[in-house]
Amino acid sequence: MRTFLSVACGASRRCGIPAAAVLLSRWRWALMGLFALLAMHQPALARDPCDAISLLEQQWRVRLAESQRDMASFAALRRGEVEPGFQLSHLTPVALDDDSAVADYLQVLRSDGYLPIPPSGLDQCARLLKPMQALQGELTAQLTQLRDARLALLTQPADIRWALQRLLLKLERLQPLTAELAQRQAASQNVGPDAAVASPTPSSPEAGKSATDPEAQAEAVRRAAAVERLAAMSQRTQTLLAELAAHLYIDAASGSLDDLWPQILALSGNPVRELATRLPDLQARPQALAEAIEALRVQATYLRNHRIADDGVRAALRTWREPQREWTGLRQELIMLPEMTLNALVGPVVEEYRLAQERHEQITLLSLWSLQVILLALAAWLMARAAAWSTQALSQLQRRLLRLLGQTAAMRLVNGLFWVLKPNAPWLMIWWLSVTLSNLSPSHWYLFHLLRPLGVAYALFRGIRVMSEWLFSRMYGQSGVFVTQQTGELLRAEAGRLAVSAVVCWALREMALATGGGYVYFIVQSAVILYLWCLAVLSLRRHGDVCRKFICRLSKVNSRESCSLLLDRAWIIPWWPLLFIVAQGWDLLLRLHQLLGQFDAYRSLSVRILRLHLETATSAETEGDDAEADEYQARSYRYWMLDRPREEQAVIAQDALLATLTKPAADWAEKPGEDNMLLLVGEHGSGKTSLVSQFEKHWDKTPVRFLSAPPKLTSVEAVTAFLADSAAAGAERKEGDAPAAQKKVVIVDQAENFLLAQVGTLDGVKVFLQHLNDASPDTFWIVVMHAPTWRYLSRVFQRHHQFSTIIAMPKWSPTDIRKLLLSRHHASHRRLRYDELLLSALAGTESASFKAADTRVFNLMWELSAGNPLTALHLWLESARFDHRTVEIGIPQRVATSVLNALQDDECFMLAAVIQHENLTAQEIAAATTLPLAMVRQTLKSGCAAGILWGDEKDRYRVHALWYPALTTYLGRKNILHG
Repeated sequence: MRTFLSVACGASRRCGIPAAAVLLSRWRWALMGLFALLAMHQPALARDPCDAISLLEQQWRVRLAESQRDMASFAALRRGEVEPGFQLSHLTPVALDDDSAVADYLQVLRSDGYLPIPPSGLDQCARLLKPMQALQGELTAQLTQLRDARLALLTQPADIRWALQRLLLKLERLQPLTAELAQRQAASQNVGPDAAVASPTPSSPEAGKSATDPEAQAEAVRRAAAVERLAAMSQRTQTLLAELAAHLYIDAASGSLDDLWPQILALSGNPVRELATRLPDLQARPQALAEAIEALRVQATYLRNHRIADDGVRAALRTWREPQREWTGLRQELIMLPEMTLNALVGPVVEEYRLAQERHEQITLLSLWSLQVILLALAAWLMARAAAWSTQALSQLQRRLLRLLGQTAAMRLVNGLFWVLKPNAPWLMIWWLSVTLSNLSPSHWYLFHLLRPLGVAYALFRGIRVMSEWLFSRMYGQSGVFVTQQTGELLRAEAGRLAVSAVVCWALREMALATGGGYVYFIVQSAVILYLWCLAVLSLRRHGDVCRKFICRLSKVNSRESCSLLLDRAWIIPWWPLLFIVAQGWDLLLRLHQLLGQFDAYRSLSVRILRLHLETATSAETEGDDAEADEYQARSYRYWMLDRPREEQAVIAQDALLATLTKPAADWAEKPGEDNMLLLVGEHGSGKTSLVSQFEKHWDKTPVRFLSAPPKLTSVEAVTAFLADSAAAGAERKEGDAPAAQKKVVIVDQAENFLLAQVGTLDGVKVFLQHLNDASPDTFWIVVMHAPTWRYLSRVFQRHHQFSTIIAMPKWSPTDIRKLLLSRHHASHRRLRYDELLLSALAGTESASFKAADTRVFNLMWELSAGNPLTALHLWLESARFDHRTVEIGIPQRVATSVLNALQDDECFMLAAVIQHENLTAQEIAAATTLPLAMVRQTLKSGCAAGILWGDEKDRYRVHALWYPALTTYLGRKNILHG
């Protein structure tokens, strides 16, 4: 107490204490406050931990009871039954028609925090340890079943979820009415009608009437009949709602809907309103029964129609097999068509208003509708402004390009592009904005969603009108017929009629599709196609003379008179629209060819293609004549150089390197204590697989198993299954086998396929290295790996591997490169010649010139390929010009590395990832580089077009052998590739 007073006095200005004493008193006050806080929290720290666990136990038991209740609701849903007290929230806490809420709740279900976790300090509470563990196990099992059931419900297609939401919500709202009607029916049966009349309810209009009044008795009988009939209808509706919901939840594609649909259509909501007037004292809303019947009929018809639309041809086959049943279904579908169409137009809005009326939120809903209408008008105004702005923006861009490019060939091509874009820009802008804004708006903004159909319809009208007028005008212009003002007005009117007809047909098709499809959809679609085709035929026939000239101008018929006579035949007239479209497409290609012909590069390419076409045609004729006589020339030259199977190619012996590879294996076979792992690394195409194949053929001391890892084995299960082959082979040992016979050599080729350089995906490499470390000493492992892959792994794992022997593939010598190229060339049985430029070397005789050219070619091949045999093969093919029997070799050329200087950093990292992994798909590149997949696909497309990359039939991309040396050097200079 004395200390507190002294501190208080030290903090007061009225105390005459020195400043040092005041400062010391303040520090003492802080310490005292800290001790006070510790003293306040000391009881909480010393509290028994079992109290918190007891509270958690109560929460778990409540959660267990709720999960059991929810599972009972799911079980009743599967059986197609109605559980007493059913609520939609028992099945799912989110609305099934809210896609964003469903997606968020799916993440919650799939998260680790959904299941119970043992509390901390449970070991310190012995009396609750076993009950909590048992409760946790029971709760976990129950929640797992509930999660699986909810996942099965929430992962249904969107239309199935929306139908379930509406059906189950109607089922929930119908239950109070069903229960009340059943209670009244039971009371009337137990008491009898006389007692019911004798004691009418105070609120009934019969109150005060005498029990012997005949009118009162008749009214009581009518009321009892109304209750009985309403109860039967309510029970029947409830049962069918449950059965249809069970059908959707279990299997929406099964045929049980064909049996439910006629039973559901037998219901009608009209008697409900008449019967409800006889029972004004009902506490529950009788209108809920009429709404439930309406929703049941609409949803069942929609689902049945949708299934028929999905079946397509199978639905037509069913019509032929069961015509009576399908015609009956078509008649019922036509009867339901007005109701389905009305529901498709205003059904969501009416349902939204009913819900707001039940919740007494009409003012809020009307405010929301007003806001949507205002935003709809604003969006329409913005789209109109954007459409006008798009044409102005294109015009400004065209003027800027004209100032920049001038009157060049490129500008003439750009003008042709703008000539197509400017008239179509407004409707394209309207279409894009209407779809985009509608997708961005909330899903329950039904009035604002009218922006999409209205915008698409307007864009479709303008687009078809512009394109039709342009095609007709182009037909006149290309046919040499002058378009007068009167003809121009006729063409515009014709285009307008086509556009209006197309929009009406599109609207009819969309309305038929909104009802779910069904046979009506097929009928409407067929009628729309037939109508539009006939309209196109009639439109072309109105301009018959010009249309005949236009089509015959591009035909190969001898004379235009013959072509016109042919077009006027009865069986040709229905095909005029198709001929018109083909003629327009061919004429546009010719026009594009003329525009591109202004560029020198395109003219040069056209000449080369023409010459190659002529040479190929001549070569094909020659090969066709000599194929039977010479099977070697029957195959392409590329086949003999590259595409021939490896086992059929000539082997270039590399004795020194083979001896280096064989020595560790020989030491292991003779001395059991020697190391049993060897790593062979090399660049792509350096001959690693060829070397281990030679080892496999020459090694005779132990059995050899050759394993080639397919791309990409990055998971633990995949790598384990891949390595199980060698493990199973090692387990098969016979009694009495010699120790040497128990040993084996396992070669694992393409081990780079275990790697995907991404965070969390190195498990495959770890399992592989661990398998090697734990392997039996009776197995000698030869691992063949891509050199950039090993450089990456050696930096990642450092000393976590036991490769004591690492052999790097050396560069091939010029002699070996020459042997490789000439051995494969000689296999083709073709004559070898050299280009005149190469033969111009300083030599006195033709033979000396040939030898000088030979030396120059192979030295250039070795230098440009950096000693890589695969690159040398591609360089040889690139410098070769060959025909049927002769191959002429020119000067090998370097790739144009200036393309690499234009690469962006992201593109460089993508190419480095491909080099590092040797082969990757687009998805794997995106995962390894964390770049967007769209950007990766675009870069791969550009890389393949430039020849830097190439993709196989499995869409796995590799660096082309011609670009490999230049690209690795370039990325090394940028410090993107190391080592």
